[in-house]
Amino acid sequence: MENKVLKIELGGGENPIKNGFLNVDARPLPTVDIIADIKDLPFENESVDEIFTTNVLEHFNYEDSKRVLTESYRVLKIGGKIEIIVPDLEMIIEKYKNGEIDFEKFNMWIYGAQTYSYDYHRNCWDFKNLKKILSDIGFTKIEKVNYSLERNYSDCPMLQIVAYKEKKYDGIKNNIKKPLFNRQISFYGKISGKEGKLEERIVPHIEERINYLFHLTRYYFSLPYLRNKDVVDIGCGTGYGDFIISGEAKRVIGIDNSKEAIDFAKEHYKKENVEFYQMDWKEIKNLKEKFDVVISFEFIEHIKEQKEFLELIKEILKDDSIAIISTPNKSTSSGNNIYHYKELNPVEFEDLISKYFKNYRIYGQFLRDKCKEEIKRIEEEIKRHSKYIEIIRKFLSPLRYIRRRFILKERVESKKEGKKKEELPIAQYLISQEDILFTTSPYDIWRSNYLIAVIKNGRLDK
Repeated sequence: MENKVLKIELGGGENPIKNGFLNVDARPLPTVDIIADIKDLPFENESVDEIFTTNVLEHFNYEDSKRVLTESYRVLKIGGKIEIIVPDLEMIIEKYKNGEIDFEKFNMWIYGAQTYSYDYHRNCWDFKNLKKILSDIGFTKIEKVNYSLERNYSDCPMLQIVAYKEKKYDGIKNNIKKPLFNRQISFYGKISGKEGKLEERIVPHIEERINYLFHLTRYYFSLPYLRNKDVVDIGCGTGYGDFIISGEAKRVIGIDNSKEAIDFAKEHYKKENVEFYQMDWKEIKNLKEKFDVVISFEFIEHIKEQKEFLELIKEILKDDSIAIISTPNKSTSSGNNIYHYKELNPVEFEDLISKYFKNYRIYGQFLRDKCKEEIKRIEEEIKRHSKYIEIIRKFLSPLRYIRRRFILKERVESKKEGKKKEELPIAQYLISQEDILFTTSPYDIWRSNYLIAVIKNGRLDK
């Protein structure tokens, strides 16, 4: 069997540059292919053909930068290439000395724009020092090349370096964690069996895409309410949502009664301002603190004591604080989820909320109508070609399934009337975050997939 070429871009974030490269980033963004800490890459030794990274290395301290480069050396095949782009310290200083830039621009180029939590520079590089580190790690043929990218938002002078690996990695590491594919169809299997069952927790790399996007967009929906706030997430599951909001929140505490879910969260979504605890929701009082924001997504329907749960939320909220609670809409759900104790329709949900809070607003969350129609059409087509789906799943590399808004196309011969070959798409990959909408319209709320209550102690603007 022919070896497949594997190319990765480290830290491509929201705007990956290289076509044909898998975007590896710690943030679970829609554009990220594999969620991973690039200091601990989820690839075997000598398994990657080419690595590209731009505007990333300067965001790590000196020791962590060396770890990123060492990991890159480990995973590269012999003969593999790494291409690195960073701000050019030598040129920046030269421009400042010559009066070509003012102090404000100099400061931004050296320390980062600092507009959000990831936008801080912790290190500076010139060719001499970066070459020495690369050489010490084992890279050869280290050369400075002309800057080749069209994209340079700040006109900062950039240093572009290429280097190669010519000797086998002599370290030990080859016990690699399974990659956390961010946009992958669930061919890799549920987390269950001997390791424990996560039941109804969302695991981004194995979850049905539409279900995952509903959960993901709720966390993005909450971001404006929790900037620089102390947040507790009740029923945090596997913790991916707390990782998302930690970039805006001052501090995040995620709690869940599942040991397996919390262990997964601690392993994959560890961060300085995020804490995970295994506990029952009734034990939150044991933390002996109050919070600026309480979020609880897809949790209240799992418990019998829904009134007591809202009383608890009221008790742990600070003055002038926010709670955001979501639940499936009983009027549109199948109602056969064995993990749900009691689902609520819009009237029941609002009636419950209004008993404990005066200031609130109810939202509906739903999938764009055009998407529903297209999914229905595609699912009917998939049923007609179900045997081909199994062949595709068995023999094609999973990496072919993980591009954004990807439509899997496998040509099949139609047996009817000698028709020409048809294209067979996979429905899930027609959907993106932009297709998940929020509404306050009473009509749309009733037909929404999920209900969300935004609750405020003080006045909630209409």
